[in-house]
Amino acid sequence: MVLEFEDLHADKAFDSTTIIAELDKREDTAVISHPPRRSRLQPLDREMYKWRHLIENFFCKLKEFKQIAMRQ
Repeated sequence: MVLEFEDLHADKAFDSTTIIAELDKREDTAVISHPPRRSRLQPLDREMYKWRHLIENFFCKLKEFKQIAMRQ
């Protein structure tokens, strides 16, 4: 099964040469921040990365509020 999408918004855990090569082959965009140790940096769309970061923070807040709600 192949998923269809145009952009992959991910964190540094998905920064893999294999994943980025597959996205390039499919002509999709990778919005992944790269660690400084990476030898060949990929271009990063800063505006799209801001949205990815906002969504990531939203899920962190949901987890935080779940912990508060589950207290007895």
